[in-house]
Amino acid sequence: MRSSLDTSLQRYSDSLSPALFKNATMAMLDLIFKTTQPGSSERFDRLFALLGDNVIGGAWSFGYRMPLLIQTTYEVLPLILEPLGLASVRFLKGMIPQLLHTLVPGEGMKPSVTMQTASLRALQHVINYGAPRMAYWSGEIVSGIAKCWVLLEDKGPDSTLSKLLGAVLKDIEKACPEIFLEHMRVIQEHDQELFAQLKSLFS
Repeated sequence: MRSSLDTSLQRYSDSLSPALFKNATMAMLDLIFKTTQPGSSERFDRLFALLGDNVIGGAWSFGYRMPLLIQTTYEVLPLILEPLGLASVRFLKGMIPQLLHTLVPGEGMKPSVTMQTASLRALQHVINYGAPRMAYWSGEIVSGIAKCWVLLEDKGPDSTLSKLLGAVLKDIEKACPEIFLEHMRVIQEHDQELFAQLKSLFS
């Protein structure tokens, strides 16, 4: 069964890939919970493999041309992070840049509100479970939120996206308040208008 699920998790290029990935992830998690003990090294190893090999090293590396597949990975990511808890910090280097890239795609790429929404919701879980390490990542996250806000303002505000941007800023503020305020102070020094807009999102 595990081999069949692994195969389903490695289909990156057809129309069924998003549904297969979601269902296989749910089934794999169920299998892990039923066949390993809570807190055991075996359980963590299998969860690490699911996140590191199938999500980060799999779908994100080889399925990047399939937006619906990437969106699906964002939607199931919290289900993997929850049982990992703080242990998920070992994957912050793979998760945070990926999620921020979705918020601010490269030049010539049109941002998708649906993808941005899924990314922000996943990012909230990444921040909350990895809160002890957020001091290191906070600058990159605040910068990504600011850039996303500028893009959003350019094409017209979206209320759901605006609320999620504010929620992420609140999560960062909660995780590392002093460092967060320093990031905001730097923004204030360089762009008073942007600072006021960002502050309004989480005030």
